[in-house]
Amino acid sequence: MTTRTLPTSAIFTAAATLTPAEPQHFDLAFDATTQPCPWPKAYGGDLVAQAAVAAMRSVTDGKTLDSMQSYFLRPRRYRRDDPLRGRSAARRPRLQHPAGPRVPEREADLCLPGQLRGR
Repeated sequence: MTTRTLPTSAIFTAAATLTPAEPQHFDLAFDATTQPCPWPKAYGGDLVAQAAVAAMRSVTDGKTLDSMQSYFLRPRRYRRDDPLRGRSAARRPRLQHPAGPRVPEREADLCLPGQLRGR
């Protein structure tokens, strides 16, 4: 029996691909899948990448990801809180909703191209 292994880029792309989910608390939600491994586990890098993808999907006015802050990593359903918007920048708090109370875990700062902070 031959086991087919996917190229690393295909494995990462699958892990960073989010599926739209039914929002339960706010207006946008996604489900994510971790990379395959022999035991149930989520890798921190996967979670940060998934949060970045969720943040970038939440903007429609041309802003791009400028920075990402991650604090405590656990697999959860990502959703966005009410966005903070300015003319050239926005902040998207990434909230994860476990079975219990809200757990704020990540924030993403997004800016219009050419107006990135510190550049």
